[in-house]
Formats: sequence, C-alpha cells, structure tokens
Amino acid sequence: MRRIVCFAGTPGEQKGRNQHGFTTNYGELTIQVRKLLMGPDDKRYHMIATLDKERVYDAHYPEIAGGYSLAVFRDAANGNLFFAFESSERAYLLGYDGASKKLVTYADSQNYYSGFKGVPQFAATEDGDLILAVESIYLDGRPQERHRYRLVWDEDKNWFAYEDLGAGWPSIAREAQ
Repeated sequence: MRRIVCFAGTPGEQKGRNQHGFTTNYGELTIQVRKLLMGPDDKRYHMIATLDKERVYDAHYPEIAGGYSLAVFRDAANGNLFFAFESSERAYLLGYDGASKKLVTYADSQNYYSGFKGVPQFAATEDGDLILAVESIYLDGRPQERHRYRLVWDEDKNWFAYEDLGAGWPSIAREAQ
C-alpha cells in the first residue's frame, strides 16, 4: 500500500502569481513564494503561507543560483500534506502542525550527513517511501556519490523519524513517482 504520493506538475490550484492553494485536513492552505529584488542576498526569497486567510508561516530564504522548487507530498494514511522547498544547496520539508497552528519545518537537509557536497532532494518512491536523497553532480568523470534517508511519519510524536539507508544507490530519479 502506498503511503506517500507525490503530486506531479504544478502543485495545487493556481491562486495568483507565484501562489498556490491546497485543501488540507485543517482548511485551505495557500503558499506564496516570491523573489525580492531589493534587500540582502540572505533574504532574497520570501515565503508566506496562510490557512483560511490567517498567516501561519513567514520566512526568508537566501539567494541560490537556479532558485527554488516546490513539490507536494500527501500521506495516504492520514491525508496530511507535506511541502518540499528545494534548491541545489538545501531542501526543507514543511507541513502544517495542528497543535501549534503553524507551518513547521519537519526536515532540513543540512541536518543529515552525506559525507560529500551534493544536491538534496525529497522524493516519493513507487513503494510509497518518502526519501531524502543527496546526490553529487560531478562533470569531470568522477563516479557519482549518492546517500539516502527514509523518513517515516510517527503518529505518536507527530513528527518524522528517519532511517539512514547509506550510500551506493542509483539516482532517485529512477525510482521516484
């Protein structure tokens, strides 16, 4: 049985420029990400999330070559949505926490060790596992390095536990939904 499902294409209903809406177990969640032209590089991107028009998240992210992408995952067992906000240097897994009534960061790729500098990415496999994959991108002939962690939702703790799957994997792109 699949546990995590990745939504393909543009996530959620387009609500406006750089803004998407999602129906969650808690109400209508809207996420807006915009690039700020003025201001310091460490606060170049601004993400705002609202739940039923009440602000539940407001954060700034640094300038990153290539910008950021947003992927959406749904837990098939409980209907919870999780949002992967990713760049070539860092990946965050966000989700709405009903107890704190805030969008929280459940996982940050900088908190997981891979042993090399690589590109982090969250992905759901065909088996329904949620994976944090860190993959090197060497263009000089060196062999590619890959490290994985499986994230598992813990209902009792309302948080993700993880299992270090180690190195030596093929590219996550081969297994992702």
